[in-house]
Amino acid sequence: MIYSFVQPTYEALFARWGEQHWWPGRTRLEMMLGAILTQNTAWSNVEKAITTLRTELLSWKGIGQETADSILLYAAKRPVFVVDAYTMRFLSRHGWCDERASYDSIAKLFTDDLPEGIQLYNEYHALIVRLGKEHCKTKPKCAGCPLERFFD
Repeated sequence: MIYSFVQPTYEALFARWGEQHWWPGRTRLEMMLGAILTQNTAWSNVEKAITTLRTELLSWKGIGQETADSILLYAAKRPVFVVDAYTMRFLSRHGWCDERASYDSIAKLFTDDLPEGIQLYNEYHALIVRLGKEHCKTKPKCAGCPLERFFD
C-alpha cells in the first residue's frame, strides 16, 4: 500500500491551528471577487478592492482553475479541492508530488484520500494557506512546522 500523506497532514495542521473560519468575505460575490483578485496581490489589498468592486464577474477574462475552484468551493458551496501555490510548495518540498505535477493530479491526491465535503475542503485549504504563510514560505522556516515529523 502506498503511504498517504493527506489525512495525517490535515490532522497535524488542524491540531496546531484548529478551525480557520475561512474564506473571508461577507457575500458570495465578495468571495468570488476575492478569489480572482488574490491571485496577484496581498489579501489586505483584496479587501479594499472588494469594498469598491461589486462588478461583472462573468465578463472578466483569465479566470484559471484555482480561481474557478475557489468560486465553486467558497461561493457556490461545491465540494472541489482548491490547489494553490502553497499546496504545490509544501507537497513538492516533502517529495509528495513533482514540481511539474498538474493542477488536476494534485487535486485528485486530496479528493481520492478524503471524504467529500465542502467544510473539510474549505478548512484544509485554509490550513494549507496558514502553513504557507507561517512556515512554507519561499524561504522555508521548518523549525516548529506542524509537518516537521514528516521531514526526511
